[in-house]
Amino acid sequence: MQLLWRRLKPLLGSRRSVQALGLVIALVAVMVYFRLKVDQFWGPDNLLDLLRQSSINTLLAVGVTFVILTAGIDLSVGSMLCLSTIVLALALRQGAPPAVGIGIGMLAGTLCGALNGSLVVAGRLSPFIATLGTLWALRGLARWICNDRTILIASEPFMAMGTARPLGVPMPVVVACIAVIVAEVILQRTVFGRCIFAVGGSEEASWVSGVRVGWIKTSVYAISGLTAGIAAVLSSMKLGTGSPTVGVAYELDAIAAVVLGGTSLMGGEGSAVGTFVGAVFIQALRKGMSMTGVEDYRQNIAIGVAIVIGALVDRSMRRR
Repeated sequence: MQLLWRRLKPLLGSRRSVQALGLVIALVAVMVYFRLKVDQFWGPDNLLDLLRQSSINTLLAVGVTFVILTAGIDLSVGSMLCLSTIVLALALRQGAPPAVGIGIGMLAGTLCGALNGSLVVAGRLSPFIATLGTLWALRGLARWICNDRTILIASEPFMAMGTARPLGVPMPVVVACIAVIVAEVILQRTVFGRCIFAVGGSEEASWVSGVRVGWIKTSVYAISGLTAGIAAVLSSMKLGTGSPTVGVAYELDAIAAVVLGGTSLMGGEGSAVGTFVGAVFIQALRKGMSMTGVEDYRQNIAIGVAIVIGALVDRSMRRR
């Protein structure tokens, strides 16, 4: 195996390229398998629906990718989404124009993310503890400001945005794809992106090299909050409500997509495109099993096994 790896490595590129290729092959295999089980699985409407259903997780996972690249973690994205939907719904209920409501929802998410970054950088808390605390606190705050009640959104122009289909593609899919492209450009083509990778590789070396480590770490958490705010907008358009129960356990799917997409939990390696493929893989697995009548608990087992395999592959790649 070692000899085979040495022969193939120059052809395949970096170890992350190999892992990404493996995930793409796994996704194709899953798609082929469920196509054999269900004739309409490859139907255009079903494929678009698959992408639409994975759009919110894609947005959350893209933000989490920035955080994990710095060797951090964000457990609060589901709660940030929840609070943002409540704030957005309240703004629209008070008569705010749709554009203003959308801006308020995105701003709410960004501020929550900046709070996480401040706790990690200024408060010197571990990312796990800081975001675990805000996971509970932000959801509690959301329930408090809405009196633990679902808020209906009566703005027809706002709801119409969610049902728009530019060039026949559902709006959530368009937004998620734009987010992935923008994130990949930032990570691969900008100084800020290179600093993110540097911080994830070694904070001390980055600091010695003149990188503003604290600012970079605060920024990535704010970006995670921003993508959670965007996801909240799409969620509100889909559901027509601001709900205190939305977003529960969303952080788990987001982190799973990042891990499966090849981003190292140790930081310094990964991509937004890989995260996108990971999110689609999870949704394809879940949708295919649902269409073939597989019980929910078996779906959870399959996704859990896939995550563990992805983590083992990551560990194996780091040793080479």
